[in-house]
Amino acid sequence: MVNLLDLNKKEILGLWPEAINRRLSPEEIVHIFREMDGFWEYDYTVAFNKPGYHALLKSGNHSDGFLNSKVVICYYNLCRILAQELYFTWLAQSLPFPTKVAGIPNGANDLGNHLSFLMGVEPAKLVKKDGKIKINGNGNLEENDKLLLVEDIFTTGTGFKETVKELNEHFPEINIMPFLITIINRGRQTEIKTEKENFEIIAPVTKNLKNCAEEKCQLCQNGSVPIQPKKNWELLINSQK
Repeated sequence: MVNLLDLNKKEILGLWPEAINRRLSPEEIVHIFREMDGFWEYDYTVAFNKPGYHALLKSGNHSDGFLNSKVVICYYNLCRILAQELYFTWLAQSLPFPTKVAGIPNGANDLGNHLSFLMGVEPAKLVKKDGKIKINGNGNLEENDKLLLVEDIFTTGTGFKETVKELNEHFPEINIMPFLITIINRGRQTEIKTEKENFEIIAPVTKNLKNCAEEKCQLCQNGSVPIQPKKNWELLINSQK
């Protein structure tokens, strides 16, 4: 199979999942995000004249980098390819299979659906309403289900913790598997702790990007303005051009 590092955006959009019969390298996955304009990094080389904007994360922290999966996995073939990569990563770990898979809404819904298909199990149904993660009806969940949760990009796990809390409150009889599988772990954590449990983070890519509290943000001190990345993506990626 061709090295994805050699492909441009148009060629990546022409990829088909069935043509990929091996695991992708971390560099190839990051390359997909770069070519699809899904990876922004602050340009320190022009910061003096163009301080621009930087990323305000969901956790309230500020960052000089952001991975936007929305502009990547909105394409069916790329969502399927990345779900396939999660599947290969799971197999490589020799971990037990779940009985249900759920993508954390809204970013990972389609990703979770594709992964559930590849694993030969049914997807569970989670939604986000009024900014809160909710279970859609009974969520297609049954007593003693082993549920695997899927995230698109892991940063600090805010949405993941909300999801676990909602599931524990409304479906205490199901078993949430002690793992979180994600395309890219952009934090420095290897596990995430909730009120009751610890979850191992499994990802084909680890990409350390800086993040810090607002009061310690050097970018703010240098005149850059924090904005929410997904709501202002074009503004963010073009602010220093």
